[in-house]
Amino acid sequence: MKKFTVLMLFCCTSAFCQYFPYNVSVYNSTGTGYYLMTPTKSQNNTQYRPSLNILDSKGNMVFYRIASQGNFTNFKLQPNGKLTFCNRSKNYILDSNLVIKDSVVCVNGISTDNHEFIILPNGHYVLLGSETRVMDLSAYHYFNGQPGSTTASVDGGVIQELDENKNLVFQWKAFDHFQFDDVDSSWLSSPQNVDWTHCNAIDVDTDGNYLLSSRYFSEITKISRATGDIIWRFGGIRNQFTFTNDNLKLLGQHDIRRLPNGHITIFDNGRNEIPFTHPARATEFQLDEINKTATLVWSYSQNPATASSFTGNVQRLSNGSTAISFGGLVNTTNPLVVLNSAGSKIFEITFPDTAYSYRFFNYQTLPANLVRPEISCYTENGNYYFEAPASYQSYKWSTGDTTRRIQVTQTGNYQVFVNYGMGYVGSLVKSVLNIQNPCESIGILNTNETAHSYNLYQNYPNPFNPVTKIKFEIPKSEFVSIKIYDVMGREVENLVNENLREGSYEVEFNGTNKTSGIYYYKIITENFQETKKMLLIK
Repeated sequence: MKKFTVLMLFCCTSAFCQYFPYNVSVYNSTGTGYYLMTPTKSQNNTQYRPSLNILDSKGNMVFYRIASQGNFTNFKLQPNGKLTFCNRSKNYILDSNLVIKDSVVCVNGISTDNHEFIILPNGHYVLLGSETRVMDLSAYHYFNGQPGSTTASVDGGVIQELDENKNLVFQWKAFDHFQFDDVDSSWLSSPQNVDWTHCNAIDVDTDGNYLLSSRYFSEITKISRATGDIIWRFGGIRNQFTFTNDNLKLLGQHDIRRLPNGHITIFDNGRNEIPFTHPARATEFQLDEINKTATLVWSYSQNPATASSFTGNVQRLSNGSTAISFGGLVNTTNPLVVLNSAGSKIFEITFPDTAYSYRFFNYQTLPANLVRPEISCYTENGNYYFEAPASYQSYKWSTGDTTRRIQVTQTGNYQVFVNYGMGYVGSLVKSVLNIQNPCESIGILNTNETAHSYNLYQNYPNPFNPVTKIKFEIPKSEFVSIKIYDVMGREVENLVNENLREGSYEVEFNGTNKTSGIYYYKIITENFQETKKMLLIK
C-alpha cells in the first residue's frame, strides 16, 4: 500500500489568512477528478475563516473562497450541471467562471434552511426550509424530564419546490403531517425553544417523490410529490420497516440518497452516550417497499469507532467508490475519506483540531473554466525569482507574499493564487529541489509521495514522440542521477544529477533533437541502480 501526505499547504501569515490547513493521505493512486469541501469551525485555530474549496485528485488546492460572514455548506454539482453553495441561509448558483449568477431562497415567509438545495434537470428548485409555531407543550415531559412551555416556539421542517421563475409549485410542512410525539425526546433540551424535526436532507426518488431525513426523529420519510401524503416511514418511533440484519437502525442520521441500483445510502451519526453502542457510519440499505423490510448491505465506520455529533454525508460514485464526510466526530479529528468498491481507503483528508466539512464530494469533471496561472522562473543579479502573470489584481503565495513576483530563498513547494471568479484559483505546485538553481529544479516534480523502497517505473507514454515522463522513487535523501543512453551504450543526456529528498519524482525527457530508436534510462544512487528501455518513434 502506498501512502503520501500533502502537509498543510498554507498557513495564516501576518499578511493574510487563507484557507484551513489540511492533511492529505493517498493510499492508492486510482483517485481522479476534483474534491469539493467546505471546512469550518476550528476551536484552537480561529485565525482561519470558513472556506469553500476545490481540490485536485492529489489533494492540491485548485480554488478557494473565504467566507466574510457565516459558514459555507453544501458546495456541490447539481443535476442540471451547475455548481451551487449555501451561505447565511441563501443558496447561490455559479457560472462556468465561478461567478455568482443567481440566488434562491424559500418563499411565502418560510425561512431558508442551509442543509439542502437541489436544482432539477427541468430547472425547478427544491429547498429545505423551516417555520416556527407557538405550541403548548406542557403535556410533554420531554425536556430532561421536565414539561415543555405553554408557549413554546417550535421549529418544523418545510419542503418547497419552485419553478424556474421561482414561483411556488409544491409545499410540504412537517406540522401538517407529523405529530409532536413522533420526535425522539432524547434530542430535546430547551422547553421554550424547540428544534423539533431538524430536517437535514432531501432527495428526489426515482419515481419522482421526495425522501426526507428528519434527524431528531431518526427517520427517513417518503412523501408523495403529488399529494404531500406520507408513503412510508423508515426508522424512528413510527418506523414501518423490519430491520432484518441491523440492530442499530438509525440514530440522528444525515444525508439520504437513492442509488441507481435501488438501494439507499444514509450517513448514520449515532450518539455519544454511555454505554456507547451506536457509532457513526456510512450505510447502504436495500428496502423492500412492498413487504417493508430493510437489509443492511454495506456499512463503514472509522477505527476506533465513535459517534458524530453533527453533519456528514455519503456519495456513491459511478465507479463504485464512496466519498464520506464523517461530520463532527467525538474526541477525534473529522476525516473526509474515499473508499474503493472493495471498501479499502484510497484517499483521506483530515483537519487540525475540530475543523470539519459539512459535506464532501468527488466529481470527475466540473462545469468550470479553471484557468490556472503559470509560474515562470528567472534569475536577476544572481538571485532567483518566481513570477505570476501580470493580468491579476491580487496575488497570494504559499510563502505569505502578496506581490506578483517573489524571491526563491529555500527549497520546498511553491504555489500562487490569483483572483478568479468569486475567489482565488491556484497555479500548479512548483517544487524547488536545488536552491543553487531553482529554475532547473522545477523540471523535476516532487509528488510528495512517501516512498518505502527504490523504484524506477516504465516511462509514459512508450513509445513516445518526442516527450515522455519518467517516474522514480527513493526511500531516503541522497544523491541521484538519471542518465539516458543510446542503443550503443553512449550517454546522451543527464536528466537528474543532484541531491534529492525522500519521495516520488517525475522527470521529463524531450527527444526532439534525438533520432528515432531504442534508448535506455538508468537511475544511479549509492545503494540502487536500475535500467529500463524506451522507444522514440518519429
